[in-house]
Amino acid sequence: MFKKSKRRVVVQALAFAAMAGGSFAAYSQAGAFPVRTVKIIVTSAVGGGGDIMARLIAEKLSAMWGQAVVVEQRTGANGMVGTLAALGAPADGYTVFMSYTSMVQNLHVLPTPGYKLEDFAPVSMVASLPLVLAASSSLPVTSVGDLMKLAKAEDGRLSFGSSGVGSSGHLMGATLARLAGAKVIHIPYKGESASFTDLASGRLAAHFGSIGFYAPQAAAGKVRILAVASQQRLKRYPSIPTLAEAGFAPANLAG
Repeated sequence: MFKKSKRRVVVQALAFAAMAGGSFAAYSQAGAFPVRTVKIIVTSAVGGGGDIMARLIAEKLSAMWGQAVVVEQRTGANGMVGTLAALGAPADGYTVFMSYTSMVQNLHVLPTPGYKLEDFAPVSMVASLPLVLAASSSLPVTSVGDLMKLAKAEDGRLSFGSSGVGSSGHLMGATLARLAGAKVIHIPYKGESASFTDLASGRLAAHFGSIGFYAPQAAAGKVRILAVASQQRLKRYPSIPTLAEAGFAPANLAG
């Protein structure tokens, strides 16, 4: 009964992320878990949406288990640094990997990513975080259309940021510019928090990032959120239009 109960707790708790390695069986049969520190690897920089979620989860797990759960940032290369770090960890349940769609994207955009999806045991989806297009508040733009008109006028001098080459933000930004007939400069960062200083100061025109990070910045007047990459407006932020409402449907952005 004790082993069965403990195994249920482990499965429920780790259903927040993806565990590096194979199955739960190897450590669920060993009895008590955890008996030492559990590490959550995230590809989001400190202060980013993924980092914030991981720390909230770590706090709850620490309280549940009575054992330390730490968050470790492994940023860079559109999540590849963190993915390979998780891949190299022992498959004993003490390393948990919280990833994004970049984990799947890299398999298609990189010739030799160095891993397969089968190398990981997916547990559960943590949350759905649609990207938003945030622009510097120093720019004279209030819509995606305004930003694209400015990009065309700047003729290749306007820059936008993303979390890395091949990331969702990179692909969406490049496709958005193509559909508008504009030339832009892509600058990869290690997440939205890493690019924020440039964005707030106006050195960077726009950035695709998480609503969780940019909503407080927009409320403080430091950035303007121009659109959200979701099928419908977000219930919590009904004033933010979708990209489709701005004239750039998700189907177009995908192709």
